[in-house]
Amino acid sequence: MPVVSVVIPTYNRAGRLGRAIESVLAGRFEDYEIVVVDDGSTDDTEAVVTGYDDGRVRYVYQENAGANTARNRGVAESRGEFVSFLDSDDEFHPETLEVAVDTLRGEPDSCAGIATSYRKIRDGEVYAVIEAVDGRITREDIVDANVIGGFSCTTFRREVFDRVGGLREGLASSQDYEFYLRVLTESDYYMVGVPRVLVDYHAHGEQITADIDRKMAGQQFILEEYGDVISDKRRAQHHYLRGTLYADTGKMDRARAEFKRAIGTDPTYYLYYFRYLTTYLGKGGYDRAEAARNRVKLALRRATG
Repeated sequence: MPVVSVVIPTYNRAGRLGRAIESVLAGRFEDYEIVVVDDGSTDDTEAVVTGYDDGRVRYVYQENAGANTARNRGVAESRGEFVSFLDSDDEFHPETLEVAVDTLRGEPDSCAGIATSYRKIRDGEVYAVIEAVDGRITREDIVDANVIGGFSCTTFRREVFDRVGGLREGLASSQDYEFYLRVLTESDYYMVGVPRVLVDYHAHGEQITADIDRKMAGQQFILEEYGDVISDKRRAQHHYLRGTLYADTGKMDRARAEFKRAIGTDPTYYLYYFRYLTTYLGKGGYDRAEAARNRVKLALRRATG
């Protein structure tokens, strides 16, 4: 049996899927399998996957049912001691699986999984680096914010899915955060943050994060299902995320209203004020201000190592 199963859900991403698969194949750790779950694609996805002459790459087809259904199918089909998720438009770094396995094997069974730092890339350029928590991630950390990130930066012990259940299917967005809430608030599990950049997230317009209505539907579900668990800081973050979505699509009046609600719910975070004020600059000014802020963050990160 492989040590790690890398589950890659995909839907009509034949043009990007190869990059994700090859990032795993190029890694230093070799005791793994790749389970690609094709969620009803109508493009050349099957040909891309079956074109790899490597027994560790497996192709599973299902009728279109959504990303979390595909991830659950991948977990069910997999055989590894650990399960890593990788979206079909993202990439692992060469040491990703090696670090994940070493970290988990150095922790007791009460450690559900790990989360790494990651880079955000658009049009070939790094525009943000998201730092993972350095050390333990517990219930107290997750109720304020999704400090873990998307599924692509996570690796879990297989038994976690048996204990807390699979990923919630049919949820339009916030799929990752909902699962993390269950893992860390409905059990005695903790997770571990690895403050090393080990994953590249590639941003493009096809992703769920670009769909405001679906994004808001997911957030509303979190508020209804976990309203007694999440903090005001997280509620403010929901307004902030809505504001960024509106701003990215040029709806600056709506963005400003959401940032104002974020400030009213949690007046301690400077970024809410920054985003609120830059909405008055219009779409172009807002984008330039955000690009400048990201450049400063990247420069400071490089300067401090």
